[in-house]
Amino acid sequence: MTKTHRKVARVVLPHYPAAGLQAIAEVAAKTVIHTRSIIRCVKKIGFVCYPKYRKTFNRGIDK
Repeated sequence: MTKTHRKVARVVLPHYPAAGLQAIAEVAAKTVIHTRSIIRCVKKIGFVCYPKYRKTFNRGIDK
């Protein structure tokens, strides 16, 4: 896991699943990481794009 991935994980994981619903700009501001880097992180864990990543969290909360 890269340093960037760890920074994103430190913001998202403690607040799971609600953090997954945040807009990419919110995550970028909290992690001080460019949105493009966050998109790369999301793709690295198997999602096509950030909206698909968020959709997964929406499904988890709706159930």
